[in-house]
Order: sequence, then C-alpha cells, then structure tokens
Amino acid sequence: MDGTSTIVTAGSGPTLHFLLALLGWVLSFELRAGRIPAAACVATAVAALVRAISIARGPAEILAASIVGLVPLAARGVTRGGVGWGDVRLALPLALLLGPRPAALGMVLACLLGLCSVGLGSVLDTDATYEAGFAFGPYMVAGAIIALLVEALHA
Repeated sequence: MDGTSTIVTAGSGPTLHFLLALLGWVLSFELRAGRIPAAACVATAVAALVRAISIARGPAEILAASIVGLVPLAARGVTRGGVGWGDVRLALPLALLLGPRPAALGMVLACLLGLCSVGLGSVLDTDATYEAGFAFGPYMVAGAIIALLVEALHA
C-alpha cells in the first residue's frame, strides 16, 4: 500500500490538510507580525474537538494529550518568557488534535527542528542574536505534521 492511501485509511487525511493549512497560516503570520494569531488557536481547538468526537477518544487519551500540550506552559515558566504565549495557546489544541503519542513526538521534533534552525542560523550568521526569541509556532506545526505522517505510516 502506498503512503497516501495509508494516511487516508488511518483517518488522518483531513487532519493532515488542516495542519498543512495551519502551517502556512502560522508561518506567514508569525514571520510578518511576530506572533501566532488567536484565531489559529481557536481553529485548532475546534478541529481537535471534531477529531476527538469523530474517532471517539477516551478520557485517558485526552488527559495524556493535555499533559503533553501543557509542556510549553511549563517551559515558559522555567525559561522566564522564552516561550511565547502564542506557542502556549497553540500547543494544547495541537496536542489534543494529534493524540498523546504523536503530540509527544511532534513536540520533540519541533524542539529539534528549532534547535537545528537556530544552530544553522548561528553558523551562517555569526553576528546573530536570539535575545528577542524566534518563531517557534511553525516548528510546532511542522513537528505535528511529521508526527502525523509517522503515526499514519505505522498504523
């Protein structure tokens, strides 16, 4: 079976399309305005609710995904503002949309992608400073897309 049909049979087709659109929206808005639009967080929450109802997620799975989605809030507390509120607001509905395992994988991938990007940026531009932070939202959505694809391929 080819990868496309695996994604569709895993029930991730509409979710994947939503995440691709969300990536474009968050990336363009965050690069232009430096923040994640609140409407993107609300849209992700609605998509998470619809998916949770459509695949009949249980309370334990919802709780586990919520715990994963609260990691950026804890990171914000530890780093004293290193993680923006938009990232915190986007993480929970994104985790609920994916489920606990893909959400955890997505968070790890987002961190790795962000670190690689900052590292590569530091190598290419030795005068670069990241005191003002960097746009983490697109990395979270990209990590979610990769995690969703991995989940679908292993389903």
